[in-house]
Amino acid sequence: MGTSNQSNKQTLAQDVVQTGSPMSKKGRKVLSIDKLPFSPRVKPPQINKVFVVGAPLGVILIRTERPNGKDDAFTNNAQKILEDEETGVAKRLNIIKICSRRCSQLIDKAIMQTTSYPSTWFVSIVDEDKNTPEYRLELLNETDWKFPQQLQFIADETKMENGTISGSLDMFILNFDIPAILKYLFKSMNDFLEDEDAITACFGKKCTLEKAKDYVKEAW
Repeated sequence: MGTSNQSNKQTLAQDVVQTGSPMSKKGRKVLSIDKLPFSPRVKPPQINKVFVVGAPLGVILIRTERPNGKDDAFTNNAQKILEDEETGVAKRLNIIKICSRRCSQLIDKAIMQTTSYPSTWFVSIVDEDKNTPEYRLELLNETDWKFPQQLQFIADETKMENGTISGSLDMFILNFDIPAILKYLFKSMNDFLEDEDAITACFGKKCTLEKAKDYVKEAW
C-alpha cells in the first residue's frame, strides 16, 4: 500500500508541473510560474445628488451634493464654464445666476462647505404658473449635465402652503444677490418697490417698504 501511495504522489506532482494545476480542466488557463500581472482596482462611478427648490416669483433653485457628504458636487471648473457666456452652457441649461446658499432667513450669511468655499445655488427663472413639481423635474431631466460628474435627481424640497409656493427668497438667497435676480423681473428698482406682493415674496410679510429699499438699493 505504501508503494501505491508513493506512486500516486509522484504522478500528481508530475501533473502539477506539466499543467500548472492539479485541477486542470478544459478551458482553464495554465498558470505560469512567472509573476502574475497586477490588476488595479477599478473605481466605481460616483453619482452625485441633485436637489431642486421652487421659490416665489418663478425662481427655481438647483443645488448638488457629493455622494458621501454635504459639499457641492460641481467643481470650480464647471462653474467657470457656466459663467463663460461664450460657451453658451448657461443658456442651454436655463441658468441665469450662480449665488451662495443662505444659512437661514434670519442669518444673512452663506452656508460654508468643508472646503471653506460657500455652497451655491444654480438659479433659473420661469413664469410663476409654470413653477410646478412637474416642470421642475422636467427641467432637470432635460438638462444635459455634460460635466465630469454623474448627477441623479434626489428630491424636490419646495415649501408649499395651501397648494402654492410659500416662503420668501431671503430664506435661500443672500440679500445682496436678490437684486440681481429681480433685474430679470422688473424694469427698475422703483417698479419693484411699488409691488407689495413682490416685496413679500423677496423679504417676507414683515418687511416694510423702507427695509426693502435698504436691502436692494446698493446692489441694484
